Amino acid sequence: MSTPRNVWLQGIKIQPNQITTSSHEQLIKNHNFEEVEMEGRRADDSKKRTKFLRFDQAAPGGKAEQFFKQNLCYINFVEEVVWQSDTIFDSYEDIITGDLKDIWDTTRAD
Repeated sequence: MSTPRNVWLQGIKIQPNQITTSSHEQLIKNHNFEEVEMEGRRADDSKKRTKFLRFDQAAPGGKAEQFFKQNLCYINFVEEVVWQSDTIFDSYEDIITGDLKDIWDTTRAD
């Protein structure tokens, strides 16, 4: 029996705070997050759409916890849709920017 690759994210306890308990719309309005919508097709050819928030850094505090929540959501999304590995990695770049994207690019290049 293999361990799911996202099990470490599920083991992180997300603390309730002003950011992690806000709705998607509140995060955009009150915390200046940008929104990115992604679409994919499931194995049965039905469409799956999900809205993500764009992050510039996994900063300490509430934003970092929201970033972890979103990563879990992203993993669940890509496991539900039928995407090739390169699409998964390229699409992840759409929800990060700034310093976080620079770190991601360096990590992928290495």
